[in-house]
Amino acid sequence: MLQDTTEITAPQQSTQEAIHGAKAILTQWADAVSRQSLEDVLALYAEDAVLVPTAQNALAVTAADRRKYFEGFLSKQGLICRLDSVETRVLGGNTAVTLAGHYTFTFVEDDALQTVAARFLYTVARSGNRWQIQAHHSSKFV
Repeated sequence: MLQDTTEITAPQQSTQEAIHGAKAILTQWADAVSRQSLEDVLALYAEDAVLVPTAQNALAVTAADRRKYFEGFLSKQGLICRLDSVETRVLGGNTAVTLAGHYTFTFVEDDALQTVAARFLYTVARSGNRWQIQAHHSSKFV
């Protein structure tokens, strides 16, 4: 299980602390995907989070939907997620952060190495003393 490095002890935090907490969630997500750890990926999402996934057209709006999507996605042989770029915008009195950028997935399919470049948009919000993914959109480059 991933160590939660985003605990917050002060009732209010600075913009830089909010950015750090949000980026930590993104890094944990990419690491969990690369380890193909279903439970660690799912633990990063809020119960009511919305996922607009890279590799399917249907929205994943429940925990069961997200589990089903990631069971398939994380089963790709040798899956690795590399974060290529990220931009941040702090919202709501430092309690929410939008992360936008690019990542690259590599995996083996039909005995050939596949590379999928994609763009992402996350909204990460503080819930109690931890940060969670509230919304996640991902789409392949065209």
